[in-house]
Parts: sequence; C-alpha cells; structure tokens
Amino acid sequence: MLAKIKKYFKTKKLQEKELEKLRSEKKELLELNKAIILKIKDPRTVIECVLKDKIEWFNESELSFQNRELYYNDAQHILDSKTFNNVKDKIIASVTQSCLKTHNPSDGLDTVRDAQMTINGIELLVEEFESISPPQKQ
Repeated sequence: MLAKIKKYFKTKKLQEKELEKLRSEKKELLELNKAIILKIKDPRTVIECVLKDKIEWFNESELSFQNRELYYNDAQHILDSKTFNNVKDKIIASVTQSCLKTHNPSDGLDTVRDAQMTINGIELLVEEFESISPPQKQ
C-alpha cells in the first residue's frame, strides 16, 4: 500500500512538472505570437512566409486603361453570368447539405466550420468581383 502511495505522489509530481513546463511553453508562444503580430503589418507578408516563396501580387492599377476596362467588363460579365451564379448557389447548397448529413456533434464544430469557411470564400470571391471599379480616364 505504501508503495502505491509513493508511486501516486511521484506520478503526481511528474505531472505537475509537465504541466508547469506546458504553461511555460504556452506563455512563450503567446509572447512570440504578440511579437509577430506587432512586426507584421501586411497580411501578404504572412502568406509569403507560410508559402516560403515571394509572390508577385496583382495590381489592377498597373494595367493600361484598355486592360483595366477589359478587367472591369470581365468582372461584370462574371457577376451577371447565370452559369456563375448557378454554380455558386450549387456549391453553397452542396456544402450545406453535406454538412447537415455528415456533422456529428461528437466531432465538435469542424464540419460546420469547414462549410462556413467554404461559403465565406465564395462570398469573398463575389465581393472581390463587385469591388472592381470601372476605370477612369486620366
């Protein structure tokens, strides 16, 4: 019985040390996260760091007037396209239906979050097309 008690306290002491170590690591990670957030102002930098590659970002203002006009018209055609809107609606319906069929409360909200992020991505795509303004002659 005494051996079991000693083993229990030894195990508990080891668990406490591990817990303290984890708390310390968590504190360091939170401080590092804070430092990174303060250093990084442009989300593009984050993406380039994650991809570990320099990205050439598209800037429509660098296009000629004629190309900006084509760019704007293309965006309008996409937004007005029945095909685009039908596909967009079908994807949203499919993702929602899949989420409802496969979601299991014991899995947490991963399935719901995945569906939500997919729908948010589609809405972001539409917003990007809508944000393209007609070119102004200079």
